[in-house]
Amino acid sequence: MGFRAPYLLATARAVAGGFALERLRGLTPEAARNELMGLPGVGRKIADCVLLFAYGCQQAFPVDVWVTKGLRELYFRGRRIRVRQLHEFAARHFGPNAGYAQQYLFHYMRTRRDEDGAEGESAPGADARTRALVKPSLREASPATRAGRVAA
Repeated sequence: MGFRAPYLLATARAVAGGFALERLRGLTPEAARNELMGLPGVGRKIADCVLLFAYGCQQAFPVDVWVTKGLRELYFRGRRIRVRQLHEFAARHFGPNAGYAQQYLFHYMRTRRDEDGAEGESAPGADARTRALVKPSLREASPATRAGRVAA
C-alpha cells in the first residue's frame, strides 16, 4: 500500500469509530462527496469512486488520468482545461448518467487500438472512430434519456 497505508488506517479507524457510511445514502451526491472527502486521504476521485461503485450514484464521475485524456482528446482537443472544468462539463453533458459515460471513456482509453494494432494512449487514430460512434449518440439522446428516465 505504500504511502496510502496511513490514510487507509486512519479512515478505517474513523469508520470503526462511528463514521456512518449508511447515512451517506440519504444525502445528495454533493453532500455525500463532501462527507467522504472529510476522511483522511480521500479526495474527489476516491469519493466519486465510492459514490459510483459502492452506492450506485450514477451522477458521480471519477476523473483519473485515463478519463482526463479521453475527455481532452474527444471533447477539448487543443484546449487547456482543468480537472474542475472536466467535472463541470461531465455534469452538464452527461447529467445523471455521468457514471456510465465515465466507464465508457475509461474502457475506451485503456483498450482502444489504432489501424496498426497499437493499444491505449499510443493509438492516435482511434479517436475519430469513437467521436463518430459515441458523440452523436450522446447528442441525439432524448431529454428524457439524458435525465435518466426511460423514454416512452
